Amino acid sequence: MHTQISNRDREVISRVRASLNHYGVLDPKLPSTFPQGSGIDLAVALQALQRPSDGFAVIGDLGFNGDVLPVRGILSQGDVLNPRAEYRHAIVPWDNRLEAAHAFSGDVYAVKTIQEAIDVVRGNNALAYLQKRVPCTPDPMPVDLLPEQLGEPMRRAASALKQGKVIHLQGRPGCGKTMVARRLVWQLPTLSYPEALLISQSASERGLLDPNKGLATQRPFRAPHHTASIRGLEGEAKLARHGILFLDDLQEFSPAQVRVASGAPQIRVVLASSPLLDPYNDAALQRYNKRLQQLLDLFGEVETIELPPKPSR
Repeated sequence: MHTQISNRDREVISRVRASLNHYGVLDPKLPSTFPQGSGIDLAVALQALQRPSDGFAVIGDLGFNGDVLPVRGILSQGDVLNPRAEYRHAIVPWDNRLEAAHAFSGDVYAVKTIQEAIDVVRGNNALAYLQKRVPCTPDPMPVDLLPEQLGEPMRRAASALKQGKVIHLQGRPGCGKTMVARRLVWQLPTLSYPEALLISQSASERGLLDPNKGLATQRPFRAPHHTASIRGLEGEAKLARHGILFLDDLQEFSPAQVRVASGAPQIRVVLASSPLLDPYNDAALQRYNKRLQQLLDLFGEVETIELPPKPSR
């Protein structure tokens, strides 16, 4: 009876075999079973080479030339955020080194090739890079270049945000609603290290974490489009935790979509809408206002802030 090999395992076999062939191992003896999860190529290769990696989490994909490639979700695999993780020490891809230093409480060795990983498990770490944890330093607030006419709406929005209200920015297209909404991120409290870890974890799982930083240095600002699916909006709400979820053109969202935003934990919601462009059609205006109010009623206390039109040149 033959065991069915999954497409994922077949791809792992292909990458590992090609990578080991590059090092002159022409007929590697690959294990019959593979661990769950992603980024297992390097661990499988070391097992095939009979290089035990006891005491280390071994994470990384492999290129056909033996290079160790970066993976997503390193923070979720370490013991810092996952107390059930088996290992405190890790061997990780070079490009994941900064993130991994925050994921594991022990030693983190960053490697670029299979040979460097072999040296680590042998105890010869000369070729590997021992990554130390880099402190989380929040990004400084950018220079405020807000147009003069948006100064008062910005102050009102910042005040409402501190009071825990949902903010509704209303104004004609091009008046600066998105500009104000983006700047509200800097009105939230300074990012703490535990918050940075959780924000980075969500971003890493989706491949959105900056490898040159390894950890989020500012609160997220997510602005999903009204055509997003419910599942897509749920993902956006998760990415927006400890930051702002911005629903622009609120009137275009469905009640089901808006409920995702109104029920999401640990986010601040900012809404925006534009007035009906045909104010002389009373029936259409009533329908529009009724729909908009129904959507606003799905939230708690909402403060509507009118933005002046963009000055004509």
